[in-house]
Amino acid sequence: MSSSISGMMLGLLLTAAAPAGAAAAGDRAGALPNELTLDHCLVSIIDEAQVPSQESGVIAELLVKEGQAVRAGDLLFRLDDLSARAAYRVAEFKWQQAEKEAKSDVSVRFSQASADVARANYDAANEANRRSPNTFSQTEMREKWLICVRSNLEIEKSKLDLEISGIRAQAMAGELEIARQNLERRSIKSPLEGVVEEIRRHVGEWVQPGDAVVHVVRLDRLRIEGFIKASVALPGEVNGRPVQAEVELARGQRAVFTGQVTHVKSILQAGGEYRVWAEVQNRQADGHWLLRPGLEARMTIRLR
Repeated sequence: MSSSISGMMLGLLLTAAAPAGAAAAGDRAGALPNELTLDHCLVSIIDEAQVPSQESGVIAELLVKEGQAVRAGDLLFRLDDLSARAAYRVAEFKWQQAEKEAKSDVSVRFSQASADVARANYDAANEANRRSPNTFSQTEMREKWLICVRSNLEIEKSKLDLEISGIRAQAMAGELEIARQNLERRSIKSPLEGVVEEIRRHVGEWVQPGDAVVHVVRLDRLRIEGFIKASVALPGEVNGRPVQAEVELARGQRAVFTGQVTHVKSILQAGGEYRVWAEVQNRQADGHWLLRPGLEARMTIRLR
């Protein structure tokens, strides 16, 4: 009887353990492949800028042409800036004047000297009355004392005026900076390194703030966009992995570009797929970029 019970218990334990073992075997069954190949991937732009006018005015000069390579900070176009330059010069003169006034203590020194003379005159009148009473009347003495008080107050006022001159100089420096920025906003520079794809406005045309004038596209690094089935690989297994992108060029020529996955979208698309982005390094041949936005690519992601 004891042997029969033991056999039944062992059978139950084996039955209970079987599903867990089967699940573990199922986890091991879906091994991660060494690489994934995605067809019909799209080559797209990472960085571009529709460079706008920052002020209203007439385009006075275009310094680039379509197809020209530019670096970040290169001058693209310039608006008419005669009025802005004149305003800057006026602001500069006002600031220079305010700076000189703020650094000059002539008024303070003159007020101090005047106060010293007034006090000396008052002391001399007192001494004269001591030696010979009523040389100066009380009214005259009060007037001399008032001159002393006024001279001391003028010292305080001249010091206050000097302090105010310093503040005025700071205000003029601020106005000069505003005038400088207003002038600089009429010389528009490229915000990124790339190629001038299109010039939308021309010399002599009037533009408003925000009007796009030059379209600059970065081509040295481009994005490859593809889709992976969620059942094939987890996002963490894909993100950051190296890639190779193969594209077909003219007359059946093919080129391969290398890079890595830089972003995995969190939202699944219809059909249970998620989007991945890879950035690849472009290269030139005969002065032209080989990889161009809009091409179709075949992307291989190395998972191991």
